[in-house]
Amino acid sequence: MASASAAAERGYHLAGESREELERLVARVPEAAALPAQRYVVTGHAVEVILDVACREGADLIVVASHGMSGASRAFFGSV
Repeated sequence: MASASAAAERGYHLAGESREELERLVARVPEAAALPAQRYVVTGHAVEVILDVACREGADLIVVASHGMSGASRAFFGSV
């Protein structure tokens, strides 16, 4: 079983990769960069962190991307 520090390191690495991918996707759609929007990559219990950021930022709209998983992967990893 992985230690808590190893799990935290893996989470930190995945969050960094997610931020990089988000910026690559935004760069592919020039219009997206012009939108008055904030982009976040957060970790934690989905409901709690989404509500926390939404309340803190006074969000009018929240867009959550899917991972594009289906079948067994979606069942095993879940989806938000």
